[in-house]
Amino acid sequence: MDPIIVPLDILLPPYLDTDSLDETILDTNSLDEYLLDDKSLDEDTLYTNFNYKNNNKNVKKTYLVYDEAEEMSNEINDFNCHLYKNNNNWLSAKTIVSYSLKQHNSKSFFWDYLDILFKNNADDFNNIKKVIYSIDNIILEFNNTIAKYIVDNLKINNFKHSGYIFSNTDNNVWDFKIVVITSKNVYSSNRYIDENTIGCY
Repeated sequence: MDPIIVPLDILLPPYLDTDSLDETILDTNSLDEYLLDDKSLDEDTLYTNFNYKNNNKNVKKTYLVYDEAEEMSNEINDFNCHLYKNNNNWLSAKTIVSYSLKQHNSKSFFWDYLDILFKNNADDFNNIKKVIYSIDNIILEFNNTIAKYIVDNLKINNFKHSGYIFSNTDNNVWDFKIVVITSKNVYSSNRYIDENTIGCY
């Protein structure tokens, strides 16, 4: 938004002659002394801190004024986003979680396994800052609350022991890759390492 030029008489009291004040008076401490000596100023003006410095009186001064209606609209949109979770990132996150819940072999929660790694590294769920999720060459990135929502609700397939029935070495590989970034560590996973551990290779 381009700055709007506002006349000085709107921003400063009309009885304060800024052109007649020198740099020492316009300094904060000197201004207080100046105002205390001036008996014509009322109490409201006396305690107003203008904090104004006039280094070059020929320079035109500009002040940035925000569009209040636009600011209110943005705040309402942010509130609705948090309440209804209906923006693009939330819809993508809910689609990922919904897809994982619909898989017939998804019986375990991702967080149950990630929590083991967190405890081993003295990390905490509240430290989660970002999640990067990729599937079929599609990469999605989520921050803060949405990232925690995915970590807390994502389901993964159960671990399959190697044996006569499940002899394939890739039977514990997932169809997606997820990277969880915290303020302390980075955790990347796309498979089971063993029955109690997840990881990536």
